Amino acid sequence: MAQGANSSLEDAATIGSLLSHVTREDQIQSALSMFDAVRRKRVDQLVRETFAQGEEHHLPDGVLQQQRDERLARSMMPEFGPASEMPWTHPKIQSWVYDYHAYGEAEEAFAKNPF
Repeated sequence: MAQGANSSLEDAATIGSLLSHVTREDQIQSALSMFDAVRRKRVDQLVRETFAQGEEHHLPDGVLQQQRDERLARSMMPEFGPASEMPWTHPKIQSWVYDYHAYGEAEEAFAKNPF
């Protein structure tokens, strides 16, 4: 999914937001714990999706590769629309990846549980 650089920007926005609320040294650990809580689930899922996509892209020649190629070809046909069999072209997946607001999520987490 090629999200390594993007994930680092999300990390920066998240940690920047949370650290901006630190007013005392004893709050730093709470900010770091909140960073982990905010980021871990998304990052873990991105890593899983990335490895799955990598495996899908690098299938050896054979039946699985041919089935993948057929799914990919169908995903490019207008009659099937954007909700294809290829997860990374599905609008919900694309929205989850590209419409995420790291800063907003960090601010929301802090508002719910200020340290």
